[in-house]
Amino acid sequence: MGERIEIPEEVLFKPVGDEIILLNLESGIYYGLDAVGSRFWSILEEERDVDAALVRMGEEFEVDAATLERDCRELLGELRQRGLVKVLAVG
Repeated sequence: MGERIEIPEEVLFKPVGDEIILLNLESGIYYGLDAVGSRFWSILEEERDVDAALVRMGEEFEVDAATLERDCRELLGELRQRGLVKVLAVG
C-alpha cells in the first residue's frame, strides 16, 4: 500500500535561499526546512507519491537507502504532526 501527500490549502511555503519556510495559516506554525528537507518537500510537491519521492531522493543523494527512508519518513511525520501535510494511504 502506498502513500500520497496532500498539502492543505491553509499551508503556504516559500523558498528562501536553499531552504523552504512553511506556514500553517490556521495554527500560525512556521517550520523551516534545511536544504535536504527542502529538496524532499519539492519532490513531494511535484510527485505527491511518497515512494516515488524516496526513489528520487535516493538518486540525488549519496546515502544508504535505509537511512534515507528513515530520515525522510521522520520529517514527513513531523510535517504531518504540525498540520503541514496530510498523508493518505492509497492502493
